[in-house]
Amino acid sequence: MSLIVSFGNLTTEQMVKRLGISLTEEEIQTLEERRIDSAQDTPKGGWHCFYAPFKVVTGDDEMAQLFVDIIMPHNSEIKEQMMLESYGK
Repeated sequence: MSLIVSFGNLTTEQMVKRLGISLTEEEIQTLEERRIDSAQDTPKGGWHCFYAPFKVVTGDDEMAQLFVDIIMPHNSEIKEQMMLESYGK
């Protein structure tokens, strides 16, 4: 058995900076409106970004897809690998 611990609470802007990409104001606003500070119980439509490991968790698959739709067009710009995990509620 192993213990996996995640740390951090990155804002949308901090996450985008770490990825090394540029998003439109509309994309940033769309993500920021759905970002939650606590990942204890990520609700449907919500997401949280950890610093270590660098990952985003979403409350459902629809939020995960929205996240992918916003980030993936910038795939060639991404400077650091980030994990995406959906709780699939």
